[in-house]
Amino acid sequence: MLNKYIKCKKRPKKGTFLERIEAHRVAAAKQKANTLLVPIAVMMFALIITNATTAEALYNAWKNGDEPSKTAFLNIMAVLDDGYYKNGVYYEVIANETSNNELFVLLGYQPYKIAVNPEKNEISVINTDVKGELEFDLRNYKKVKSFDVQGRIITDGVVGDTKGFPSLTECKGTVAGFESGALYQVRTRPSFTNGKKGEWSPWVEIRIT
Repeated sequence: MLNKYIKCKKRPKKGTFLERIEAHRVAAAKQKANTLLVPIAVMMFALIITNATTAEALYNAWKNGDEPSKTAFLNIMAVLDDGYYKNGVYYEVIANETSNNELFVLLGYQPYKIAVNPEKNEISVINTDVKGELEFDLRNYKKVKSFDVQGRIITDGVVGDTKGFPSLTECKGTVAGFESGALYQVRTRPSFTNGKKGEWSPWVEIRIT
């Protein structure tokens, strides 16, 4: 488990519509320049550039009196903003896996906490008497609907693919389906009643009984 947890701002900077479009272009250019660091981002730079170009054309048409272009423009801006957010989530994973504090700056994002110690009570995980089962004790949140659970096996020091497990409906509960005897890293994040997702907890390392 990493001793530090690195986070970034995943919302585009505020400004006029044209300023926001330009911010997306800048982020795309930085992703292109550093694509080897993030080869499978959710929204790759080519698509960002295409969407930004379309957004600018629709914006100009709207301002020149084509009212239907307004709806199309707002829709594609939502697509750009959503891609920006999801890319930021992916970049956080890479930054924490590689301990790369400079990754966000390289990709046009702003870190809001360069490195912080994880909250002590954010996630606690122990084995139960049942093989392949873990008991989670998580930090509670207001209006939380459930907690997403992910895990990945470590074999000879190599971290495997991340896999989803059944969600928890309460902050304390058990999750089955882990491979008995394997060394895992596990993490959780809250899912709220309004449909939004919280931040992933730090990875916790545990060997399954």
